[in-house]
Amino acid sequence: MRCLLSLAGALLLLGPLAARQGEPPKKDSQATPSIAEQFQAIDKEVAAKSQELMKKFQEAKDDAEKQKIRNEFMSFRTAQMAKAAELAKKYPQEPAAFNALMQSAMSGNADAVAALAEHHLSNPRIGMVCMQVGQSGAAGADKLLRAVAEKGTSEPTKAMAMIGLGQWLKERAGEAKEDEAKKLNAEAEQTFEAVVKQYPKVSVGRGTAGEMAERELFDLRHLAVGKPAPDITGPDLDGKEFKLSDYRGKVILLDFWAHW
Repeated sequence: MRCLLSLAGALLLLGPLAARQGEPPKKDSQATPSIAEQFQAIDKEVAAKSQELMKKFQEAKDDAEKQKIRNEFMSFRTAQMAKAAELAKKYPQEPAAFNALMQSAMSGNADAVAALAEHHLSNPRIGMVCMQVGQSGAAGADKLLRAVAEKGTSEPTKAMAMIGLGQWLKERAGEAKEDEAKKLNAEAEQTFEAVVKQYPKVSVGRGTAGEMAERELFDLRHLAVGKPAPDITGPDLDGKEFKLSDYRGKVILLDFWAHW
């Protein structure tokens, strides 16, 4: 079951490569398809192949056969993304190119990042893309994040871009040498502080930008490597209250568990 869900999640993550814009107008069979129709054609291929692979996966008899289907899906996914990315590279300003550019940007493609910043700042989905790109830590993605934070067309968009920038800085800090990591983490902290100050009540997902930034700040200030662990208070096995700080200087094993 876990394998089945894994493939299903992968198919859903791929998603449509072309933005849905309704049915294209009927044309002469000899007419050249519009750019939007070319993206929609890729979208249809994705949908058809996904259904075919899912049916095969459900009927697979063993793990070896399931792995073969996974490999087929990944090869197909790579080919379709490359096809859409090439089309988006030729026509980066087209609204239908947004999804392909987004996928490429999340893979660290600098040209896709630049195209999104130049042509798609007003897209209502650009804020969520910024958060996804920020979490990926893709090289050069900060150019898009900074552009949207400055020139975004709505407060939620700008807030998400700033959160994405802070997350991007954290990710890069984790891979940098000590001195550079300190600079990146310091800028990340400043960025999250700005979100708390400028967009505390702006809705983002199921909460607010301020709440999300506060959680990130707590992580930076208390949970990063080298930071003192936050104090924990609770009853011991005999019901006596204790604090983690009572054991400062001793080796502590924390065992977190739950059941439901």
